[in-house]
Amino acid sequence: MRELAFQTEIIKSVKAAGGYGHKVSDRFKVGVPDLIIAAPKRGLILFECKSMAGIMPDKFDRHTGITAIQQEHLKRMNDCQILPVGAQLVYMEHKGEQRAVVWPAHLVNITSDYEKDERIWVERKRMRPNWDINKLVAAIRLMKSIQF
Repeated sequence: MRELAFQTEIIKSVKAAGGYGHKVSDRFKVGVPDLIIAAPKRGLILFECKSMAGIMPDKFDRHTGITAIQQEHLKRMNDCQILPVGAQLVYMEHKGEQRAVVWPAHLVNITSDYEKDERIWVERKRMRPNWDINKLVAAIRLMKSIQF
């Protein structure tokens, strides 16, 4: 699945859960996060989305594709220590299995070590049309306390 299709699915999932989701598309401002998400009773989150199809084998270490300017935008938002909170949202797919992983903005490589902490990723089953937005929101809040 391409990044734009993943973003569209996240926005639909947020809206289905009663929240607000918006794709930011400003071709004149480089580095601004892709999505603005407001989940019901959970707050505002900014996501920089990345798509990595076919990379869920046993062991991997791969660059997420985040740029230095994207990292800087998310870092500055997170340094404010108030909402909104920003992070990478990495889509992974391997042999029909789909995952969305909340990944810290300061890490440019994602490794298979993320699987050790199930609190930072959401798996979507084929029968479910939407992503579990509450789990994604909980993951971003926990991300700050997890040692990476």
